[in-house]
Amino acid sequence: MALGTPECRMLEPLSGVRGNAALALGTHRDLFMIERTMRGDPPEEIWSSRRRLSKPLIDGFFEWTKALSTGVRPKSKLGAALTYASLAPQPRSHGQCC
Repeated sequence: MALGTPECRMLEPLSGVRGNAALALGTHRDLFMIERTMRGDPPEEIWSSRRRLSKPLIDGFFEWTKALSTGVRPKSKLGAALTYASLAPQPRSHGQCC
C-alpha cells in the first residue's frame, strides 16, 4: 500500500507480531515512517502532510482503542495498555499535530 493511504495501513499487521499488538505497533510504525519522510521539509509542508497522512491514523487508533476496551478486562495487560492509551493527552482536534 502506498504511503499516501495511511488509513488502509492501520489494518496491515506488523510481521512477526500477532493480534492487537500487531495493529497498534503497525500504526505507530506508520506514523514514524510518515515523520521520517517529512524530515527537512518546510514547516507549512509538514503541517499539511500531517493533516493529510497522520490524522487518519491517529483518529483510527483512538477509535480502535476505545472500541476494543469495551470487551477487555481492565486489570489485564491489554486492559492496562488500553487505559493508558485512553489517558494519553490527545491533541485538541489534533490541532497540535494535524
